[in-house]
Amino acid sequence: KQELKKFYSIEEGKVSIGFISTVSSSLVPNLISRFFKDETHRGMSLTCSEKPTSELIVGLKSENYDFVICSKRNDEPTIDFVPILEGHLVIIVARSHPLANKLEVTLPDTVEYPFIAHTHDSGMRAIAEELFEKAHLTPKIAMEVQEDKMMAELVEANHGIALVQDMPEIRNHNVKIIPLTDLCSQRFIYLATLKNKPISPAAYSLKLFILNHCPSSFQEMMA
Repeated sequence: KQELKKFYSIEEGKVSIGFISTVSSSLVPNLISRFFKDETHRGMSLTCSEKPTSELIVGLKSENYDFVICSKRNDEPTIDFVPILEGHLVIIVARSHPLANKLEVTLPDTVEYPFIAHTHDSGMRAIAEELFEKAHLTPKIAMEVQEDKMMAELVEANHGIALVQDMPEIRNHNVKIIPLTDLCSQRFIYLATLKNKPISPAAYSLKLFILNHCPSSFQEMMA
């Protein structure tokens, strides 16, 4: 009875969420901090996990999370994906790189240089592969990494160039950020829940807070 009471309680409920590294350093901590400023939420227990999209989807379907913030997967009919954040894809290069003097680039401008790519379990890898496939191009992948922070550090050290989401974490590194002018160079971040599984009032209150208070774009966050 005590556990059932906590399930239906906003004040004492337990909530478990997961999210990708793209939003782990700025967006999620800020939203959670603002959420818990409300006294009715301070008794809640919140568990957070940072993982790639593929692992988050598996965890959501195994009911390890109430909801996750991730990239969209079109082959997941049991999951409801709601777009919450829009961003733009950019190319990042070392300050000494030949592309660093350009104000903007297209994908054909980049393919002669070695790329640092996201690993296959990242939602960004699928987005990048789709962009290059549509352009009938094949990037020269020199290495693969999972985290955006590590990718930016490798680019800063001039080990390659990278296609990334423009976000505050990237701007903390000494790299040149170059707008990508190809069509469909946008990326959306989604809040995902299971379609046929009700979530607790506590989880729903956090979900609703994020939907109502999340900035519409990374550009708004960086303004």
